[in-house]
Amino acid sequence: MDTITVLDLLPQAAEVIEEVSAEYLRVAEISTTDDPHSQRSACLLLALRAASILRGMKGVLTPETTDCAGLLARPFIEARDLLLTFRFNDESTRKKVHAWFEGKGDGAWKPNHQRCEDFLRSIGGGESELEIRWSMLSALNHSTYVA
Repeated sequence: MDTITVLDLLPQAAEVIEEVSAEYLRVAEISTTDDPHSQRSACLLLALRAASILRGMKGVLTPETTDCAGLLARPFIEARDLLLTFRFNDESTRKKVHAWFEGKGDGAWKPNHQRCEDFLRSIGGGESELEIRWSMLSALNHSTYVA
């Protein structure tokens, strides 16, 4: 059995990401036209951001560009986790989405990792360690000795 590497999968992954991005863009255009500040629009915009960041990963998945890959991984994870947070169907989430569109707060939006973890556990996802992984990437992408 041959070993398959990430680089072997990239050609297919790029095609999949391109198709998914095209569909997100099509649906986002409809959603943002109908209601530009809806919960659905927020989720689609975050999904587009995540897909866009993934598209940039292909060029930086080499040993020489490890730091670049890390710099892209962090905003991808932030978009992914915030997307998961914004998908909860309740009034509290809709208020957060509304505040997000208004640019309230300090401009840095952090997902509700505990709520996401609880949800993922409830559907059999086990321990995803979203916050731990986010923290590790944050530490590794700042100009510290560890990084």
